[in-house]
Amino acid sequence: MIENLLFRIRKSENPGYARLKKILTAAMFFDRIECRPLFRAVYESLVVLRFLLPFLREKLFSIPVFKSRCGKCGRGVSLPNGIPWIEGNLRIEIGEKVMLDGSIILSGRVYDNPLLRIGDRTVLGFKTSVNVACSVVIGSDCLIAGGCLISDNDGHPLNPERRLRREVLTRDEVKPIVIEDNVWIGTHSVILKGVRIGAGSVISANSVVTRNIPPYSIAMGAPARILLTGTDRIFRKPPDEKTGNTAG
Repeated sequence: MIENLLFRIRKSENPGYARLKKILTAAMFFDRIECRPLFRAVYESLVVLRFLLPFLREKLFSIPVFKSRCGKCGRGVSLPNGIPWIEGNLRIEIGEKVMLDGSIILSGRVYDNPLLRIGDRTVLGFKTSVNVACSVVIGSDCLIAGGCLISDNDGHPLNPERRLRREVLTRDEVKPIVIEDNVWIGTHSVILKGVRIGAGSVISANSVVTRNIPPYSIAMGAPARILLTGTDRIFRKPPDEKTGNTAG
């Protein structure tokens, strides 16, 4: 039926089809119409809406909803890509100017009232997961890249018979995690139970941290090994331009 209609329009069998053909022909060359001020205004309006709508969604919806779930939440919290998914009865305490990127999972389903504390100006990247059975404390000015996993428990018992019985972890199998101030954790890294990462340290991408990392260290690998410590020159302050002396 559509083919017959198109054939009649193309052949202009009557005045009605002829007018319809002219309209369709004009529509085909619509892009040749010169009206730059009008279309520039349309473009600028789309740009404004592109940034304005997500901004309003974050400020008027995402942040108020997220704050209602937190026990403590400072000013300037940023949720640029939506509300984190929160599981269990997790206590959340967040400092000021913290940014939580999209698809973040904050889980506390093993025991009642586990604590997640995040310091000021810390960033949790896209698709980061924090699994808390007891306590996970993240300091201020930390950078946690996307796809990381931080867990103070193994998730399931190591004993296969206990797993078959669906037993929960005992208190002895849960160990808190502490990430001190100004720590940078690379993408897809895993921080396991009982770990303390010292201030100013750097964890390379795709690392698995199973033991404590001293302050101002660089660690990488699975399991992570310490490559440099605070005594190395990489952590020293740059030389003074006037005197040429190295501070610190």
